[in-house]
Amino acid sequence: MATRDAVLHVPDAAPKSSRLVIGAAALWGASTWFPIGLAYLALLLTFAGLLLAPDRSARWAQARTSGLLLFPALFLAWFLLSYVVGPRGELADTLVFHSVRFVLTIALGLMLWRREARAALTGFGALAGVMLVAVLVEVTLGGVPRWPGFISVLDYGGNQSIRAGLLMVIVAGIGLVGMLWFNQLGANMSVAWKRLTLAVALAAFLAGLGAVVFYLQSRTAMLVLPIVLLGVALHRYRSVRSWLLTAIVVLTLAAGAYLESGNVSGRINEGVHTLLADAKNGAPTSSWGLRYHFYKFSLQQAADHPFFGAGPGTWQAGWATWSDISIGQGTSNPHNDYLLFAAESGLPAMLLLFWAYFRFLSASFRQRSVWGSLGFAMALVATLTTVVNAGMRDAVFGLSLVWLMVVANSAGRNPAPTLAVMLNSKPPSRRG
Repeated sequence: MATRDAVLHVPDAAPKSSRLVIGAAALWGASTWFPIGLAYLALLLTFAGLLLAPDRSARWAQARTSGLLLFPALFLAWFLLSYVVGPRGELADTLVFHSVRFVLTIALGLMLWRREARAALTGFGALAGVMLVAVLVEVTLGGVPRWPGFISVLDYGGNQSIRAGLLMVIVAGIGLVGMLWFNQLGANMSVAWKRLTLAVALAAFLAGLGAVVFYLQSRTAMLVLPIVLLGVALHRYRSVRSWLLTAIVVLTLAAGAYLESGNVSGRINEGVHTLLADAKNGAPTSSWGLRYHFYKFSLQQAADHPFFGAGPGTWQAGWATWSDISIGQGTSNPHNDYLLFAAESGLPAMLLLFWAYFRFLSASFRQRSVWGSLGFAMALVATLTTVVNAGMRDAVFGLSLVWLMVVANSAGRNPAPTLAVMLNSKPPSRRG
């Protein structure tokens, strides 16, 4: 019989939710719909609340042992190494800030207890309802005030509106999760509460779906939506037959949306046609065509400097030298953070960044519960956004999509052990 002593961490106090952290996390969840200044305030409040919490050691132990902080930390370490050993551009220090913020956001989310993480999702959901009502009123009556937050939902305005579209994708995914897991959600409910729960889930699904398909102008959201819906269904049903049926249903819905919605067909056709023309002519006139050239340049940079890249903050200057395309001269990144870090910090940085996201995908997929489905949907949105935009580098996405991905994981975590349980736990013995 061989045994191995476990390394037990004794927290400063028994785990206990903090009112300050609950409020800050809820504010951060709600601020995902607003300009990023409010999200930075929520980040600072969350950081302060966790720093002042008497059980901060237990919280840190929870984050450290989750297995989800390792690869973000390794990514940051490799990026900083490339910053030290290689050349640096004018934007290098800004990229350091964004990279640290990315890892800090993940660490703060992993340090939340379940109740605090669920408060963040509640804040997000409450504001999602407000935004959906605003869209409905705008479509039916018009005249909705263009307040901060409403602007990015009601009027197209760059990355903030792309984020709004992706958040609506998450709303549709939440609705689908509620419907697919309805039997488990309503197991201990009265008939009236069951009906209300199902009605809310159906309304969230249809409202989020309708906003993306018929109103919002984000092509990114249109492309991500069927993938997320398919992913949620695949998470729920694990047989091959169910997967095939789900794929048929989702693809049919996607084809129907393309054929019936001039918003979808117009935006997708425009993107595809201009991409093909720009790739052939070598002079992009569209965002998709420009991305093609961005990606081509970034891959060449990664191939020329595979280990440490061309240097943090050098992408913009390198692009200006490589290309005489005036339309993209003011751009500081290729609209793909994996390729940005591959070009500037080497292939290891790109792989570590991808694996940081993939760990959240795999952790959620293994969790066979409603929380696992929610986490998988949000991790899919965050991971895919980083493929086609500055999903990690840009705070518009990094303080919303990344935050929701992390808190969804924390919300579904097993209850935190009490101090007595942690002290009395023993490692399992192994027969030798």
